[in-house]
Amino acid sequence: MAKAHRWTLAETIRVARSLAETAGRYEARLVDRDITREFREALGHAVEVAEVAAAHQPVRLGAQKGTTKALQTIIDRVEEATGAIRRGVLRIHPKRDDLHDKIGVGMVDGGLTLRDAIALADAILDNSEAHQADLRAAKTLPRDIEALRIDRLGLLAANETQEEAKGAKVTGTSAKDALLADLIRRCDEVLAAADNEFPHEPKLRAEFFDVLPTKAAKDDDDKGGQGEGEKKGK
Repeated sequence: MAKAHRWTLAETIRVARSLAETAGRYEARLVDRDITREFREALGHAVEVAEVAAAHQPVRLGAQKGTTKALQTIIDRVEEATGAIRRGVLRIHPKRDDLHDKIGVGMVDGGLTLRDAIALADAILDNSEAHQADLRAAKTLPRDIEALRIDRLGLLAANETQEEAKGAKVTGTSAKDALLADLIRRCDEVLAAADNEFPHEPKLRAEFFDVLPTKAAKDDDDKGGQGEGEKKGK
């Protein structure tokens, strides 16, 4: 059963887009609360991926021709990002066969299908923490890994749509639920920062909180803005 979130995906996309724009206007006030330009760019990226997931319809599996244009953009971006990361590792760590194997050197390159792109993203993300120093030495930044993680969520959601179209039932955590929870978490970080930065400036605070769905705005005030997983009984 899908987890019940306090906002729908469509509501969350609208809220996230508005929060990213408002946070940008008050960047100087929020930057020391970690709502940086880099954070806002990641939020915008997450919104873009969520929009693709929200609009995605089942398409013919297999060849690239079976993807929608928006989904193909994500697949291409994953191909470019994973290619750059692997090439960097080969340049800086040319004799590290163990690392090459783990991050997918030698895996399929070019003309990726949806599942190929997921496999390449998984190879790097599954090893990014254990080999953080190796990747950093190869000039892979945390923001590169975060961008890849966001795109992977979108690809998983698209793949889930494909499988459901074939009659498969989702077991465990739905990829679309995971994508929604991730976007809500990012919104909550902006809301928490605004709450702490503007407690005595109600008009400025309202610019952030007035964009919430009516019931959600009341619940956030009543519960102190509890995020996903922090609700009573969790």
